[in-house]
Amino acid sequence: MTDLVMYCDGLCEPMNPNGWACWAWVLLKGTSQIHQDMGCLGHGPGMTNNLAEYQAVIHALQWLHDNAMGYGVRVRTDSQLVVRQLQGVYAVRSPAILPLYQEAMALVQVTDPALEWIPREQNTLADALTREAYAIARGSATRQPQPHEPALLDVLQRLDGMAQTVSRWEADFLDSIVQQAQSGRRLSPKQLAVVLRMCSTYLGEDTACALARHEGFDD
Repeated sequence: MTDLVMYCDGLCEPMNPNGWACWAWVLLKGTSQIHQDMGCLGHGPGMTNNLAEYQAVIHALQWLHDNAMGYGVRVRTDSQLVVRQLQGVYAVRSPAILPLYQEAMALVQVTDPALEWIPREQNTLADALTREAYAIARGSATRQPQPHEPALLDVLQRLDGMAQTVSRWEADFLDSIVQQAQSGRRLSPKQLAVVLRMCSTYLGEDTACALARHEGFDD
């Protein structure tokens, strides 16, 4: 068993079925984030939460396979259906799910992960990414972050979604300033300095430097 843990999640909003089906996963090594990905399967007739949950696991397992990192990795999802079907506990009766189940099982056989069901409240990182994917898909994101110029609110929301990683005081701090930023009130230089320090620690130095430039903090 390795110390790598991959969290997967899917959603179908604003209605299930027939909403926007979005998926995401995030890979951690200890408390450090290694990689993440997200996307939108589609929207409208036929889209369901279960399809999105399966897509999250498939994309996660495919990445592990492509990077030769599968054996013993704990792959966690709050979809009991996906885990129990892949473990052979539940039967697969849905014609829409069957091809996804078969694809996922093929990847399970070549990556040999440890599949684990977790409660939704323990899946906050992947959940935050699925909601980001949904916002982008709907076009409701105020600004799609550029690689070297991330928007402040996007960074705050990414940090706020890392409840399993940040300390308790950092989580409390983020809760308050996310609300402040969403209401349109600017952060003070002291608040921004804390955000930049957290950004450097949890999201990487490049993201922190880009945010500093975007906010004019390094002038």
